[in-house]
Amino acid sequence: MAKKLIDANAILRYLLNDVETMAAESAKVIQNGAFTISEVLAEVVYVLMKVYKVERQEISKVLIIFLDCILIAYNETDSTEIFTFDKKLNKRLKKHSQGEN
Repeated sequence: MAKKLIDANAILRYLLNDVETMAAESAKVIQNGAFTISEVLAEVVYVLMKVYKVERQEISKVLIIFLDCILIAYNETDSTEIFTFDKKLNKRLKKHSQGEN
């Protein structure tokens, strides 16, 4: 199965969960090892700030969690080994490798 590049709209639906069916569909794609690019993340940040008036700190927190989800999905779907110094991410990766959620 080919990996899918997700755009800002898919990420926003996932993060905001404002359209339940689209959020669920985005979650499935992400869980199957989707990826994105920095330009898309820049658009997500812009939309969250300018349209939804989300504070910078909240955007930062949510994007870090989102990016961790993408890395965990790569790890699970492709057995991609993730090298990181991020203690929280390492803990999550270890949980997932042991079959915990």
